[in-house]
Amino acid sequence: MSDARCGTGGDGSARPTKDDARDGTPPGRALAWGALGVALLVLAFPPFGLWPAGLLAPWPFGVAATRARSGARAFWLFTLLGVGVICGTTWWLSETHVFNLAVVTVVEAPLVGLLGWLAWRTLRTGAVFPALPVLWTAHEMVRMSWPETGYGWGLLGQALAASPLLVQVADLGGVLAVSFVGASAAAAVWAQLAGRPGRTGALAVVGLALLYGALRPGTLPEPEPGPLVATIQPGFPQELKDDGDAAPVRYRRCADLVAVIARDHPDVDLLVFPETMWPGGMLVDARRADTPPDPEGRVDATLAEEQRLLRDGPLGRLLDLFPAGGPHWLLGTPAWGLASPEDARPGGRPRMLNSAVLFSPTGDRLGRYDKHILIPGGETIPFRGTLPEAVRAWLDRMVRDLAGFLPDVIPGPGPVVLPVPLGPAGANLPVGVTICFENAYGDFNGALADQGAAFLLNLSNEGWFGTSPEFDHMELQSVLRAVETRRALFRSTNTGISCLVRPDGRRPEGDDRLEVGGVDRGVAGTFAARVPLHRGTTPYVLWGDLLGYLCLTGAAVLVWLRRASRVP
Repeated sequence: MSDARCGTGGDGSARPTKDDARDGTPPGRALAWGALGVALLVLAFPPFGLWPAGLLAPWPFGVAATRARSGARAFWLFTLLGVGVICGTTWWLSETHVFNLAVVTVVEAPLVGLLGWLAWRTLRTGAVFPALPVLWTAHEMVRMSWPETGYGWGLLGQALAASPLLVQVADLGGVLAVSFVGASAAAAVWAQLAGRPGRTGALAVVGLALLYGALRPGTLPEPEPGPLVATIQPGFPQELKDDGDAAPVRYRRCADLVAVIARDHPDVDLLVFPETMWPGGMLVDARRADTPPDPEGRVDATLAEEQRLLRDGPLGRLLDLFPAGGPHWLLGTPAWGLASPEDARPGGRPRMLNSAVLFSPTGDRLGRYDKHILIPGGETIPFRGTLPEAVRAWLDRMVRDLAGFLPDVIPGPGPVVLPVPLGPAGANLPVGVTICFENAYGDFNGALADQGAAFLLNLSNEGWFGTSPEFDHMELQSVLRAVETRRALFRSTNTGISCLVRPDGRRPEGDDRLEVGGVDRGVAGTFAARVPLHRGTTPYVLWGDLLGYLCLTGAAVLVWLRRASRVP
């Protein structure tokens, strides 16, 4: 049985290391190493944007785990570090309400604690590669998948997406592949400085990733010419957006911006309103295929009247800004779903959806996408339906007191491409529509590409976040989605950043992003771009987050193999 103060050489022999745990190690030393890891990770993200710091961050985390006195202490130490990770990388959540940041931190910090326990069990002996990147990637897989839809923010690969070289491996294994490469770089540094084995393998992974990153963009086929897509960016502050009495004010600004597009881009093919920016909302058909027929035809009559009022009223006035044969329209709107005749009666209570409704150039409804991944606390309360009635009533009161409303949005059916008549001779072009934070889920966007989406289109309202670094974080998420699927991604936003992200791994710049006076957020304006159409299927689209599952398996194997290598 090997002592924890010894590493294992490539020939299986034991040799001393410089940083393994010892009885009597001062608790503050482990905390200091962990704090260094948190600082490096936070510096890698916007607003600092020092992404090379992310290549070092997993190393001090690993050292901190080996210096903990027990697995339990490593867990609680890393849970504390997790508070720093979540608050330091996504503090902009507090722009909505500090309670939201607190809840996310309480849920996510113990998952970082899990990394500490795993690292304590496995990293005190043996090679640091592949152990460190396997453990790091496994814990990120858990964070981005659980609970419910997970929380894919503050991941190492997201920060490293700022590197056009490193981000290229995302088409092989998604954001987790980028994280694995970053953690491999950290393992190489650790192995070199501490005399631990594993440096050669770690450097090989990093070198291959850099070589792939240098060569892969040049292998992308030439895209097909695509439609001219335009969006308005109204720049509504959230308080104006939430003011029901201000709908006429919002409509006038939207109409003024549409008039600018009609003047500057009269040949636009698709005009997009960002998430929930259609003033006043819409009634939509929320009946399922197995819904019994409506003998009175009340739902159909109500929807037909809604269509008439839209075409003769606010939508019709916008259509008139374009000559015959104007654009198709995709309107992000709060929608009230009519699911039964009772919903259509006076005093009915239709359920709310967050939708993107497609209209023809003449104002006819052609289709709709309903948001599927809802924001906890903003659009839904997780596990609310499973709570005892008394607890649910208490929770509802508390949420109403904090937020002023009870989130109760119906989720859509999932990733489904929206056929838009933008192809040759009016043929349908499959478009992968997502709304808001769905942009942060690689598997969701990968499913859209797998269904044949010719490009991705994200509608978003980030007015909640002022002008914080959240906008830069979402831009990095967009770069990852474009590389993972090798599809162009067009973003239509309320307050920024409206842009076209090309699938070559570069952040949008110049004519590919909306800036007003050099400012890309918190401003009103219009943005238009010819969207290139890319075909083909990437390994990530085929395999999804397979790397994450492999690393979870690898972490379990490491725990089992090194279970005897404990500090006495």
